[in-house]
Amino acid sequence: MRRIIYHGYGDPIAVLTQIDEPTPSPGDGEVLVDLAVRPVHSGDILMVTGTHDPVQRPVPPEGFTPGCEGTGIIEAVGPGVDPSRGFVPGARVCFCAIGSWRDKMVLPADTLMLVPPDVDDNLSAQLSVNPITALLITRVVLEIARNRPGGVLRLSAAEKVLTEVHEARDDAGIVILSGAGSIVAKLLAAMLREKGFTCLGTVRSQAVADALSAAIGITVVATENPDWQNQLRAAANGRTTFAALDCVGGETGNAMLELLSPGGTLLSYGALSGEPLVVRQAHLWMAGKKVSGFGMIHWTQLPYETRAADMAAATEFVQRSRHLIPLAGEFPLSEIREAVRFFTRPGRSGAVLIRS
Repeated sequence: MRRIIYHGYGDPIAVLTQIDEPTPSPGDGEVLVDLAVRPVHSGDILMVTGTHDPVQRPVPPEGFTPGCEGTGIIEAVGPGVDPSRGFVPGARVCFCAIGSWRDKMVLPADTLMLVPPDVDDNLSAQLSVNPITALLITRVVLEIARNRPGGVLRLSAAEKVLTEVHEARDDAGIVILSGAGSIVAKLLAAMLREKGFTCLGTVRSQAVADALSAAIGITVVATENPDWQNQLRAAANGRTTFAALDCVGGETGNAMLELLSPGGTLLSYGALSGEPLVVRQAHLWMAGKKVSGFGMIHWTQLPYETRAADMAAATEFVQRSRHLIPLAGEFPLSEIREAVRFFTRPGRSGAVLIRS
């Protein structure tokens, strides 16, 4: 079977290579999945360049394989796998686990989710990261809204983000999103609008801002314009901007921190710029603003039943919001460098998928 690896951090075009190796066998509690589709994510690129991990652990001598999710068919099941969950040969599954850029993968059964029959491979390959990330960040925003002074939401104990409507005052507040053209940001904007929030977005170019604003129905400004911050202030029109969701990092993060109302929270969940988040501490001292971070790794450690419920909610949402995750391009596994090159080109809009 084929596997994509790198032996040292660097430009993915330069360091990624393909090897052939024997197909592994599942052990106790494990399942062998014959992968059909897996996406390229920004996190994959950051992983290969070495900027994703603050510790930058050494790459093992045998190399490391990128990819963090995928979909496929169960080929073999090891001993100790609970058949009541439907994990049998021939079952379609999706998963969130590092190392999916390969033909076949042995996975703990606890990481797998059955794919509903009405969900195709292109969608199921993308269910485990972007939609779940958007769902979990939406929960964080709801918590921030509840705890801010004069909080506007009253949540039920269950906090069912996508299935319950909670009473809100006339002004639920404003949320700013950087990198608004990313799939996560578009899903976030849609989820937050359903909860009554007003979303404002930023992208780099005016052309993308105009197209995106028309496509997703929110105000989007271009950071190439020198007065983009004033444009966002004007769009806020004096209303409370209580949260800023940043997937870009660098100086953009600090600019978003400036735009927050006193007591607001900047949530960092990505680094598309490849630059470290820059924060001027005076915003924290003088205006009581906060900086927090979000990473999906913690979700993978939750009880299986909790993750399964989240997956069901996210799947239902993306099925009715399919237009937010268009397909930009697809490549065979053997053309991984071309896939990465296409993914990283400016102006790309939509998912890039890798097929076996």
